[in-house]
Amino acid sequence: MQKKALIIINQHTAKPKLRIDLLEILDIFTRGGLACLTRPTQKAGDAERYTAANAEAFDIVICMGGDGTLNEVIAGLCELPPEKRPPVGYIPAGTTNDFAASIGLPSDPLDAAKFIMNAEPRWMDCGRIDGHIFNYIASIGAFTEVSYDTPQPLKNLLGHFAYLLEGVKHLSDIKPYSLSFTAEDADGTECAYSGDFVFGAFANTLSIGGVIKLDPAEVDFNDGRHEYLLVRMPSSISELNETVLELKSLQNPGRKDEASRVIYGKFSRGRLALGEGSELAWSLDGEQVVTGQSVGIENLKGAYRLYSQLKNLTEG
Repeated sequence: MQKKALIIINQHTAKPKLRIDLLEILDIFTRGGLACLTRPTQKAGDAERYTAANAEAFDIVICMGGDGTLNEVIAGLCELPPEKRPPVGYIPAGTTNDFAASIGLPSDPLDAAKFIMNAEPRWMDCGRIDGHIFNYIASIGAFTEVSYDTPQPLKNLLGHFAYLLEGVKHLSDIKPYSLSFTAEDADGTECAYSGDFVFGAFANTLSIGGVIKLDPAEVDFNDGRHEYLLVRMPSSISELNETVLELKSLQNPGRKDEASRVIYGKFSRGRLALGEGSELAWSLDGEQVVTGQSVGIENLKGAYRLYSQLKNLTEG
């Protein structure tokens, strides 16, 4: 019996190559035993609405687009009861595709389609901020723009120095957030921090903006925990350099040294509050969202299944 696949395509962000390869991709799925229904998105929020309304009638949902489109698909699934959420296949076709790179999915659309047909789903956590779902990262602050604005060829060529150069360009424009962050880990451990921070991230990923790398040995995509990263406001080029160096050596997720420019740890639920001002501007999986000045942040353990690991070919 054929399995039914709902294929959601973001035609506005998809790479040109995806449009060229689309018929061959559909042929790969059809020959693999999938009966495909395609749904191109028309506007923002379409993928979430259509997934929530239709996904439970399918055996698999396949997302073709960027990390923002995948965010919408997962948000739509989270509106369904857990037992009615089909697994997700992801063909990354956006601009940055940070999440896909983080978990090792193929970047070529044809290879990604073949991967889905030869993979099996694994459970993945996602996060929620006051009702807003995020798949792999929620961030605030100036360094979010720095990491995404730095040209990829410059990142590849100069690495740390490229990030430092881009940070210097923005330093005079940076305005810190006066924040307080309280959190609880799954084991009951609590933490609390406050001060002036230029950047904050709550993540379930190995890469932030293609620049900040987390230790693969420390990140588990389905452990009921997110990593938090808080970066203090640099007041000089020297402090900026120290910050960049710490960001490039994030090996200890229990870092709680108040003298550190970067605070890094794990949590299951928490609250972030803005000391001054009326709202927080977030980037959720690369999409802009504005919330009130105090928000709850929580990990949703095993919220969905993603085709992200190859089948054991020795079985059977």
